Amino acid sequence: MHARSDRPLLVAHRGGAAEAPENTLAAVRHALALGADAVEVDVRLTADGVPVCLHDATLERTTNGRGPLARQTAATIGRLDATAHWRATPRVEPEPPPMLAAVLALVAGHAQVFVELKPLGTRAAEARLVEAVLHTLEAHHALGWTTALSFDWSSLAAIRRRAPAVATQALLDRPLYPGEAARLATVGVASVGLPARYGDDAVATARAAGLLVNVWGAEDAATWQRLRALGVAALTTDRPAALRAWLRTL
Repeated sequence: MHARSDRPLLVAHRGGAAEAPENTLAAVRHALALGADAVEVDVRLTADGVPVCLHDATLERTTNGRGPLARQTAATIGRLDATAHWRATPRVEPEPPPMLAAVLALVAGHAQVFVELKPLGTRAAEARLVEAVLHTLEAHHALGWTTALSFDWSSLAAIRRRAPAVATQALLDRPLYPGEAARLATVGVASVGLPARYGDDAVATARAAGLLVNVWGAEDAATWQRLRALGVAALTTDRPAALRAWLRTL
């Protein structure tokens, strides 16, 4: 994560899930048009080992497909509609869940890309995901403008060993425990992602340990202001247009 000193980074969560269909090229285009500092996408593997942007392990919630993503090939995923359940405005043209390669080609270094590697259940599967993601980043010359995020810290350590140019961010669904900052430092992790619901103390603890902090789940101006005062480096939001408007008032 390449932080700014004047204000928090604006990170469009899944491209801006409240303003466009999540994890789609339409959402990425929306985030780029707003001038987002970074676009966050979730990445899983198809049955034939291609990194695809989808949050859930199954297809039903965000596409017109059914069943586990991991049982489908990239060609099959390419025939689905990732906008099938989008009911808000603006209306968008149907499109499949994008491969990570398509997201990188669209962003092309005009913003940072935050790639969240989703847990796949086994060490072997997660190792395949790390290798597939890094191969794709290398092919698109994206190592220097990508941050890899994961709740699986061993995957982050593997990324740092294999591609030190890629920034890594440890995700937590709880506050940082004492001593964990030192553990993160040993694997080259300089930033953490924390949910807003854990409040100011969790942010302060991470900041005191010398870590950059990215907060997700904060969706209103009062919370953004409080977090900015605490020195967070990034705000990850489903509402990037709203956050952009607020940042312009600073």
